[in-house]
Amino acid sequence: TRLKVEQQTGRLQDLKEYNESILASLRSGLLTTDRSFLVVKINQMGLTLLGRALEEVYGQNALTMFDLSPDVQAEIHHSGEDLRPVRSEKWLQVGPNPMYVGLSISPLMVSGSVEGYVFIFQDLTDIKRLENELEVQRKMAAIGNLSAAIAHEIRNPLASMMGSIQVLKNQLTLSSSQGHLMDIVLRESHRLDRIITDFLQYASPRRFSPKVFDISALLQETIFLFKNSPEVRDGHHLEYIGCPSGQDFHGDPDQIKQVFWNLCTNAIKAMPAGGTLRIDCRLREGGLIIEFRDTGRGMEPAELQQLFEPFQSRFPSGMGLGMAIVYRIVSDHRGRIEVESSPGQGTSVRILFSTETMNPRREAVPE
Repeated sequence: TRLKVEQQTGRLQDLKEYNESILASLRSGLLTTDRSFLVVKINQMGLTLLGRALEEVYGQNALTMFDLSPDVQAEIHHSGEDLRPVRSEKWLQVGPNPMYVGLSISPLMVSGSVEGYVFIFQDLTDIKRLENELEVQRKMAAIGNLSAAIAHEIRNPLASMMGSIQVLKNQLTLSSSQGHLMDIVLRESHRLDRIITDFLQYASPRRFSPKVFDISALLQETIFLFKNSPEVRDGHHLEYIGCPSGQDFHGDPDQIKQVFWNLCTNAIKAMPAGGTLRIDCRLREGGLIIEFRDTGRGMEPAELQQLFEPFQSRFPSGMGLGMAIVYRIVSDHRGRIEVESSPGQGTSVRILFSTETMNPRREAVPE
């Protein structure tokens, strides 16, 4: 009998270790709670996804940990009646970066009664990012076509009006107040023309003119020009950590320069009271990374999600086309953009170009 007990105990121990191995091998987070939703078990992947230590999770309320809405919580409470899993997707702040998490919550049944709940969760951030990129591309195509048609129709009469007003100003004898009003009309007309130009630039980009150029030198030139532009005021500091010169790139230098300029402009606008913009250009295995990191106000997850959508400006004086243009140009050059931002913590925008666009000098073709 003693031998049988020892054998049974050994089998139970083996079974326990086997179950622990299964939990440790899962690529999804898994945690179990009691009936009060207090965590009693969590696997290693769950801790990794949540960015927490074991002692920070045990005994915590899982509903609060995942910041679930009252509607989702009510659905979970009723799931014990029909034993249906409750599914939810949401942005969750994990450390400095938001994570888009997919959740499945099921009742934990023991002897026919609900004794707790099982939470299975995954990091869906990359999938959500791809979905957002496809949605942005769809919106950009639709709005772009409409913008082009409207802008062309407005620009022609606007040019006639501006020319006529300038002629009248030069030929008529105006009082000081009349001259001031005429200047306002001309100034606002030019502002409207710039807005239309942005529309057209976004909707109908000029012909792509690729050639081989030194992207490091182009970045340094753009930073030098930007430092001496009116956008940069007292309290603004630009730091540049450059990659070695001679980094040949195959693309349109004017468009790439516009990407750099737009990103610098956005960073400075996000720091109205001053701050530091750090620009880092570095080689990586398989390509090049150019990062623009500011110490500005940062973005909420909802703002971050709409960053590349046209007409979604974060600034009072903006038209919301700058980042949409950046996205299109980088995509045209077979690159991609990664953005990290938190409220009050600044923003980091990384442009990643692959080896497809990088050309060593010895293989560079003449311009």
